[in-house]
Amino acid sequence: MARSFVVMCIAAIVMTVGCKKDSSTTSTVSSDVIVGTWVSEGTDVSPLLVSLNKTVKIVATFNDNATYAIMLVDSSNLATTVTGTYVTAAGGAASPHDAIRTIVCTQTIPAVTVSGIYQVTPGVPTTMAYETYQTDPLVSGYTAPTPSGGFGSTLHGTTAMGSDNIQHFKKQ
Repeated sequence: MARSFVVMCIAAIVMTVGCKKDSSTTSTVSSDVIVGTWVSEGTDVSPLLVSLNKTVKIVATFNDNATYAIMLVDSSNLATTVTGTYVTAAGGAASPHDAIRTIVCTQTIPAVTVSGIYQVTPGVPTTMAYETYQTDPLVSGYTAPTPSGGFGSTLHGTTAMGSDNIQHFKKQ
């Protein structure tokens, strides 16, 4: 159970790590605000990843061809990289900036799908809030966050996880 939860958490963070392109859409993600390299370290790493995996740094790269690579570094300086494809969509707002968007990532190894939300805020630096959770295979008792629920809406049963599963990144 604990090992599955750890894998799920890594998958979630690598959310952006392996998303599957939706066959109903023909658009590319080249104009998506998530494209680029993002770094999270120190207090920006989600409390969940810090406590479960001793994660100290995450480098996530989202490419304009809908592929991603996410490297997680733990407190022993051991790096793990996951890759996959992703698809994003507007979460209800018209503008891609300052709007919560959805993301579905299909990770290659281990083969999992994570779903969730992200929000990019332009500035110096440009920042991103990111919250995802494993949806395939489903982790019993958990529900991925939604734009309508906002950040902190990942559910364990009927209880929101709050800020424990929110990742903060700075664009490089």
